[in-house]
Amino acid sequence: SNDFKEIKNAKDKTEYLEFRPENIEDLFSFLDLPNTFEENKGFDEIKRFILLCNEHNKLTDWSIVIKTTGRARTLNLNGLGFNLSIDRTKRDGPSEKSRCRDNLINNHIFAAGGASANILTGGKDLQIRLTDAVIKQATKDFIEQWIKEYKDNNPELTEDKILDKYNKLNVPEKVYRQKMTSKEGVLVIYLMDLALVFESGGHQITELKGLKESINTDEVPLIGYAIGIPAVGDDIGGTYLQSKFHEEPETSGPDDDQYDDYQDDLEM
Repeated sequence: SNDFKEIKNAKDKTEYLEFRPENIEDLFSFLDLPNTFEENKGFDEIKRFILLCNEHNKLTDWSIVIKTTGRARTLNLNGLGFNLSIDRTKRDGPSEKSRCRDNLINNHIFAAGGASANILTGGKDLQIRLTDAVIKQATKDFIEQWIKEYKDNNPELTEDKILDKYNKLNVPEKVYRQKMTSKEGVLVIYLMDLALVFESGGHQITELKGLKESINTDEVPLIGYAIGIPAVGDDIGGTYLQSKFHEEPETSGPDDDQYDDYQDDLEM
């Protein structure tokens, strides 16, 4: 715990715990922790890609970050050596129509999908390695471009309507992620409220009642990872599939626990 640095928000509340590993093996040790995925080799392809990048002197400098603010129940970290309590991240279980619901009920595997398709809780989570000046300029550039494009695409809207839309806008994580140097990467760890995974829309998923009662959801969180990297070029080697476009849900407010990039956002 002494290796982690507290990062506080404007209200002087600890928002992140950051650790900067000395080498890539320390990063991989987090990814290799037991009981993270149903398969022991869940991160092998990501690790191979990082090692390929390292050969080109890229993705060598990392921050491992624990998110400590959320909208779910409090969790005391004293048992891990931290004199700190955090607010767990909120992630609901899959809806009745979701294809992930059967997987959770029959195989006890929680898969990201629907409103939880992307675990990031806001663009701020990937500002960790940036200076205040870079963050401010990146935010300004994005907002100016967004307003221009939104006006061009919606000429019938009044200034008040555009302002209302703007006030609900969160800056997408890619705006900050792409400002990192090619040497940098971020691993964000989310401690999710496990009890809420067994609920959907505020109601208990009946088929999971027995499973929920067999687990200590008060003390044991569900751990989720998000890995953020900038553009590293196309000369790394290897063959990988990259998602160029997907539709995101509308944001419901700044830094919500639900993924909050605006709709029709393009991802790197």
